[in-house]
Amino acid sequence: MQDRNSKIALLILLGNFWFFIQILNGCNVPVFRYALERWDSDLYFAVVVYGSDGLTEAEQKAADLIRQCSIAETAAMNLDFYMYSREALGRSQFASVFHGIENKGDGARIYLFHPMSAESSGAIWEASLTEANAK
Repeated sequence: MQDRNSKIALLILLGNFWFFIQILNGCNVPVFRYALERWDSDLYFAVVVYGSDGLTEAEQKAADLIRQCSIAETAAMNLDFYMYSREALGRSQFASVFHGIENKGDGARIYLFHPMSAESSGAIWEASLTEANAK
């Protein structure tokens, strides 16, 4: 009788061990792959700021190039695009971000910002609005 009970206990122990090994095996899809395929990308922000004279033809062409790649047009990039005059910038959602940024002349400039979910509030990159910089 005791031999039979020890065989049952051994089978239960082996069954639990097999079950535990199966739990450790887990999923065969890596987390980064799951994330790349199923999670939406955060949006970066490109903000064009122009002076009182508006945009020149070359600057408008550069701005259109960025807009065409933005999420609003073709969603080719995870980029949201905004344009403001220097006067309207103070009333925009980016007013606090531009508070410490100095005015660099009268020409149009482009600023690139991290997604809103990032803790960084400053511009990642800034340059004059030219076709080369837009690309």
